[in-house]
Amino acid sequence: MKNRVLLLLLALVIVPFACTAPATEPDNQEPENQNPGKTDDPDPNSGSSIKVESLVVTPGQVELKEGETLQLEAVLLPEGAEGKVTWKTLEPNTTVKGEVTVSETGLVTAVKAGAVEVEARCGEASDICYITVSAEVVPVESIEVSLSEIVIEAGSDVTIEVTIFPEEARAFNPVSFVSDNTDVASVDENGKVTGVSAGETFITVIAGDKSVKCPVTVNPVAPSFSVTFTDISVSDITFSSVTLNGKFEVQGCSDSFVSAEFYFIESNGNPTAEEIRTNGKTAVSESFFIPGSVDLSKPVSSLAVNTRYCCVASLQLEEGNFYSDVLEFTTADLPEIPEVVDMGLSVNWRGWNVGATKPEGSGSFYAWGETGTKEDYVWETYKFRKAYNTMTKYVTNASDGYNNQVDNKVVLESQDDAATQYLGSNWRTPTREEMQELKDNVVMKWTRYKDVLGIVMTSKINDAVLFLPAAGYCYGSSGQPVSVGNYGQYWTSTLDGDNNKKAYNLVIKSKVYEINVGPADRYLGYTIRPVTPKAN
Repeated sequence: MKNRVLLLLLALVIVPFACTAPATEPDNQEPENQNPGKTDDPDPNSGSSIKVESLVVTPGQVELKEGETLQLEAVLLPEGAEGKVTWKTLEPNTTVKGEVTVSETGLVTAVKAGAVEVEARCGEASDICYITVSAEVVPVESIEVSLSEIVIEAGSDVTIEVTIFPEEARAFNPVSFVSDNTDVASVDENGKVTGVSAGETFITVIAGDKSVKCPVTVNPVAPSFSVTFTDISVSDITFSSVTLNGKFEVQGCSDSFVSAEFYFIESNGNPTAEEIRTNGKTAVSESFFIPGSVDLSKPVSSLAVNTRYCCVASLQLEEGNFYSDVLEFTTADLPEIPEVVDMGLSVNWRGWNVGATKPEGSGSFYAWGETGTKEDYVWETYKFRKAYNTMTKYVTNASDGYNNQVDNKVVLESQDDAATQYLGSNWRTPTREEMQELKDNVVMKWTRYKDVLGIVMTSKINDAVLFLPAAGYCYGSSGQPVSVGNYGQYWTSTLDGDNNKKAYNLVIKSKVYEINVGPADRYLGYTIRPVTPKAN
């Protein structure tokens, strides 16, 4: 009996261990689409075996409309690192500050138009998503003016008050005023109508695609002086310059001398003389004594290609501002751009992008080091990316290399150069130094060329011309470029030695007559403007 009890106790001790499954080693290969930045992960300092060293927010740059939402993701590095990610908005260094909300899981909702930044942080590691919020434009339905008819004397003034319906449309449709005859009555940007000389005319109030005409009668007064503009004209029009001509004469004025001026402005509308003077640029200025006159005939350079301008002659006297009739002219088109362009630099440049057949063509979009186009421009489809944005080629920093491997390659090899593979061995993607050389030795002008927005570059060395379209860039899974007409990104063949996930590129921006050469993520789809060696 005693032996049976001992056997029973021994069985009770052995059986639990026999029912427990053996421990297995964890799978070292994590799925590539997992999200190590989820918000319910433990704090990086809570004892995780792998410390968070850095954090990457995707997307890094995005455009949203008011009311739209976007789920941001935070990837913790190195692989396997865990930690709690917190999200917050930052105030960007810009004059137009937008507003978004961000949830604790990284869900962004656009609230107010402008620029804003959203930061993800895990311990000391952080990254930022740059967001541009745009507003929905409200059209004008109707316009009301406070004066149905204006009767004034020369030299006096009255202000037209304007009401826009709906009221919200005014923020998107600024009000402008145009006088049909500025010799009879002028009007400024605030709607103040000033009688100039006896006669009748109309003031047109414009907002959006709506307009209202207000009749004006100016009764005569005896002028104490005379102002005369004669033979106001333009001549010698080229693609970037024009000569402005005219005779200015003043008699019987209290001033002892006066400056004769031309003002000009780019416009597809019909600006008044006062609007041109207020918003335009001074072309020429020359002083003369009163009573007296002066003849002006001087060229104006650095104009936009194939662009309509309005110009006006002006005299600013003690008695007021006086203007000639408004003239309009359109600059000439660019000269023919050949396929090989000698800008007087260390290499020759191609007249159009890889994949394009003409200067204004956008061409094809490539990730850095890839030689084919695709639909998805994301890290997951990038050729040289492996395991959470570590690189398998073109690596100088071990922290950026897969398994900490480096190859110290800093310039694209020919087999990875889309320009070489597409056009042949005589063509390649320019280096960072060659792109900088181009930037430093050209005069740049933002313009519209054959209905395409971009930068005209004129060589300071030999006046040769290049046109770089603002073709936008490819990001995400749409397969279509974004920011077309606002941005242009052109790859160089040079790796960013500080951050191997990036490479240098040329950035052109709308309404900015300056361009930047800086790094960008290698997976983004940018255009390429190739170069070729000069003939011996």
